Amino acid sequence: MGLAVGVETSPGSGVFVTDDRLRAIKVSHASDDRISEATIAVRLDDGFDAVDARDAYLPDCRMVVWADGGSDRSVLFDGYPVRHVGERDGHPGRERDGLRIEAVGVYSRWAADARAQVYGRHMRNAAIVDGLFGDPAGFAGASVLVAALPCVFNDGGIPNRSANPVVVTDVDGSVHRISIFTYDGDPNAKAWTLLDALRYLVWFHRLPEGPVSYGQLLEETAVGAGLDANDGGRFVPPSRLILQLMAAADDLNCEALNLVEALALLSERAGVHATCQPLKVGHTVESSIRLWAAEDGASKSLRLAWGGRYGDGSARYPVGEVTDRDIFEANEIASLDVAWDHSAVVNAPKVVGDVKRWEMTVPLVPGWEPEVNLDNVDPPDRVVAKLLALTPEQVEFAGPDVELSPWYRKYHRNGSEFEDHRNVSRLWVLNEDGAFAGAVFNRNAPFDAYGPFDFTTVADAGVTGRGMWTRRPRPLQRAITLAADGSDFGVHVEVSFDGGLSWSKPVGQVSVLKDRAGVWFGVVNPTSMIEPDGNPAERNMWYALIDQVFRVRVTAVFDADERLIAAPVGNSAHTPTVYQNARLVYKPGLYKFASRVGTVDALTEVDSGDQAFEVDDSPAAEVVARLISANEQEGRIDVDVVIPWIDGRFEVGDRVVGLGSRGVRLNGRLAHSRARDADWSVVGKTFEQTDSKVETRLTLSRRVISA
Repeated sequence: MGLAVGVETSPGSGVFVTDDRLRAIKVSHASDDRISEATIAVRLDDGFDAVDARDAYLPDCRMVVWADGGSDRSVLFDGYPVRHVGERDGHPGRERDGLRIEAVGVYSRWAADARAQVYGRHMRNAAIVDGLFGDPAGFAGASVLVAALPCVFNDGGIPNRSANPVVVTDVDGSVHRISIFTYDGDPNAKAWTLLDALRYLVWFHRLPEGPVSYGQLLEETAVGAGLDANDGGRFVPPSRLILQLMAAADDLNCEALNLVEALALLSERAGVHATCQPLKVGHTVESSIRLWAAEDGASKSLRLAWGGRYGDGSARYPVGEVTDRDIFEANEIASLDVAWDHSAVVNAPKVVGDVKRWEMTVPLVPGWEPEVNLDNVDPPDRVVAKLLALTPEQVEFAGPDVELSPWYRKYHRNGSEFEDHRNVSRLWVLNEDGAFAGAVFNRNAPFDAYGPFDFTTVADAGVTGRGMWTRRPRPLQRAITLAADGSDFGVHVEVSFDGGLSWSKPVGQVSVLKDRAGVWFGVVNPTSMIEPDGNPAERNMWYALIDQVFRVRVTAVFDADERLIAAPVGNSAHTPTVYQNARLVYKPGLYKFASRVGTVDALTEVDSGDQAFEVDDSPAAEVVARLISANEQEGRIDVDVVIPWIDGRFEVGDRVVGLGSRGVRLNGRLAHSRARDADWSVVGKTFEQTDSKVETRLTLSRRVISA
């Protein structure tokens, strides 16, 4: 069985004619980011020289390589002749003038097409949103490219997928539901899965015409379209491929990539492979994108009979008792090299996730220096101090003369001296870094002992210990607890007018500080902040401050000092070296931790405790670390297999489990060993044809755990 080459009659015709001037020397069919290639020799003569060859074999006319030269045989390569290389040898006795063609697979040509470049986001503009109300069917498949927003799925781990996909019709009449982006901060946004991101990329950045098809991929992934990554429900993935694609696509950045690069990035994240498979369809050849998971591949063994004799002298493989065909089937390997590379041992893997975050309720303290007639007023003088302040009603009554009041000028937002006193009564801080020193900020009790906030007062030993967290600013982040209706509390701020006996939401605007844990009350008049249904003339924030009974507390999420880290101890009995060889898998966007366990949390009194965005990806990170340890603590194993003919038995994606009839796994363990074996897959095939040999070389790869 040999190789034959067909040439397209004209660019895009899809009609191929076998050309006996062309001889395939080497063909590689690859997967993932590797590109399929072919080297083809051109037979020249006096009537057909190199110039004629360059004119005959145009870079826009595809070339295909068939097995055995027959059009009914399998297609091994489909691509374009992108490079013509003249070969001249002038040595005496070796004179030669030749030409070879170097062709690349259609997948690589597709990657260079302008329409396959990924940038921006496809989403609905205002006209489409409005149109959906009046004509839902007419606008169901409408979207526009918003180039100003990058193509980043779940940017920062925050969902940005529209809750409503577009419904599109393909050229063949098939209907697909394709998810699209929504604007950042959309409260109704859903999280992208890798599966939905895949469908989005293939639909919006494909070439609608040409030799590469994608329809089968959309059909195969339709079962998981639109489902949430963490929504098990009754959905049972039909394959390992779908299961792995159902992972969240957090921080999957495809901006400024081409489609081939984007699919390779997505495949690596999912732990699957992408292949462009050439196929004979009718009288033409098409190539289709195929994604596959190693675990789904057909399980096959390489065949090599065990030679020699048993102890009693009988032959292990009696050649005389089988036919020539049987001998070839039982001995399909011309050569097999298995190399154990101890330089690649990984016996101390470490998976590093995101910063750990804890929700807790903390008390805030005044963030202004003590003010006369406010902070250190003795009880007998408090009535007079309160009379200096103006309630909203008094401000209105004073009219233009209100500027005569020193209190108004300093503490009312419309006062002429307000900017110099803007933080008085309004700025409240946690003082987590100790920047607010007691020598300056101490005042009457209970705010008479300023110092760095001690988180052990609101968190148990499972969260932190005294002095264990560094003294640094820790800005407040949105709470993970949800209200009963599922809404977001955000940073939950509460105030008390009775020393903490009762709490209520503050009146007016509240700004959360961006540089530290703290809030700023944006009230126009500090006497206007009152209890629900209260009277500012009787009790308000200013009066309560004078009486030393005003309190502020917030419930929010805080960054801890540690990250989620999984670093299992390797099995020293299964590693060839005593050195601790590491691999650091750094995936802060993939493995997260947020909890409210072990902390003082006022929101747990509001919420039943069942609703919260609590997440602990420690088990998932631990699984990945242990898989790395199990698979790679013995080092990398390189396998090189040569079959002495054009092989059609092994396909890209097949699992190769070992060496048949010899009871040997590819990792060198016996077949009956209970030790975990890695998945080896055919990720590429190389066909070579020379005057002296014809052979197939299998490229085998063991799945490397990266996330």
